[in-house]
Amino acid sequence: MRTAAFLALYLAGCSRSVVAPFPTKGAAPSTADEVIVAKWILDHADDPGSVEFAKWGTAKRNEYKSVWDFKDARVVRALYREKNKAGALVRKDKLFHIDDKNELIHDEQNAAEDRWIEAGREWMETLKKIKAGNSRPDDLP
Repeated sequence: MRTAAFLALYLAGCSRSVVAPFPTKGAAPSTADEVIVAKWILDHADDPGSVEFAKWGTAKRNEYKSVWDFKDARVVRALYREKNKAGALVRKDKLFHIDDKNELIHDEQNAAEDRWIEAGREWMETLKKIKAGNSRPDDLP
């Protein structure tokens, strides 16, 4: 029911700015990219009814880079919790990469938590130093 209601809302034509009220618990997604991620999370959750979003974040294009370095991908952070197959409540903090076709192409754990954008910048700076021969791989954050 929840996914069907969400899909109807999504297909009704959300803009890239603000999205209509989102039928789930917790912090509602506020951009079209966050809606894409929320749909993916609900579709892949062991118990979709248990999903509760706590925090969202969206990086501007080329503001965040990761080890995967997807060219021109937009990055969305989602902090949420859900019940796993055993029924235990699990906290998840993930980064999702979305391409120009609005398809989710990759997700990864967010170890940096609220510092995720800064951590991505630090990663890229260190990688540039390594490529230039001014640093060693051991220096990676």
